[in-house]
Amino acid sequence: MFSASGNYQNCFRLNCGLLWSPKIDMAMKTLGELIANQDSDKTRLRPLFFA
Repeated sequence: MFSASGNYQNCFRLNCGLLWSPKIDMAMKTLGELIANQDSDKTRLRPLFFA
């Protein structure tokens, strides 16, 4: 997420306009597991900037 004040540095925004399906359900579970297994002291995600 973007904030001109620097807020939300540790936030992740996910938007999805697809109908829910077993495939999307499995992908969301995988994403949750990946996020839960991060070592926050060693892993720092850097923001992506798109032109």
